[in-house]
Amino acid sequence: MQTKECMKKTKWPIKYAHNWWSGKKPLISLLRVIARIESFRGLAIRIICNLEGGQFWSETFRELMKQYYNVEIGNYSYGPCLNPGNLPPGTKVGNYCSFGPNIRVFRRNHPFQFASTHPFFFNSRLGIIEEDSIEAVISNPLYIMHDVWIGSNVIIAPGCHCIGIGAVVAAGAVVTKDVPSYAVVAGNPARIIKSRFSEEICRELLESRWWEFRLDDLLSLLQLFTKKLTTESSRKVREYLCTRSIK
Repeated sequence: MQTKECMKKTKWPIKYAHNWWSGKKPLISLLRVIARIESFRGLAIRIICNLEGGQFWSETFRELMKQYYNVEIGNYSYGPCLNPGNLPPGTKVGNYCSFGPNIRVFRRNHPFQFASTHPFFFNSRLGIIEEDSIEAVISNPLYIMHDVWIGSNVIIAPGCHCIGIGAVVAAGAVVTKDVPSYAVVAGNPARIIKSRFSEEICRELLESRWWEFRLDDLLSLLQLFTKKLTTESSRKVREYLCTRSIK
């Protein structure tokens, strides 16, 4: 009975918000036109995002971030680093990710093997050389998988190419290499402190692929998502979702 009441309370705001956003369509259409102008683009996209309920919900925000910044952002993911211009082109972020403030992502280093580390000698945008003499940013994309939580003041260095599903990166960490799924990492350089769950629970969650479902589809599992996960409850999640189709 409690679960049904909770589902009713949760579904109502989602439905209400959808109706509220639909009344903003003329303004959003105008802002999409303004976003074509580079100097106003970031501001226009942030306003659109707010009009559509914020980063949790805004589909137009995700569309324009991919179109103009070549950054793909999954459903319900949020955080300051997702704002226009903060992530390098080629970055892909999965669904249900959480980001703290002041996260920095770097996709290439100054070449310390060269005679000088100054960008005059590796960055063609400064007009001294015709082509970059080191790997381009777009050639080293970062993949942040689903349900990742990255704390504040984290630095992600070029040596990290992928942060796995369900991983947690502690505040202030400097991530220099890939992070496995469900690992908790911390420190400088970041090292694995522990796994969030046992191997069996990790396997059940990975097989469930729950992050591919919309929030509405997960409301029936609220009791399992709002308490400490056990082997039994993770199995129930997998078994329930395996009988459902992804919309």
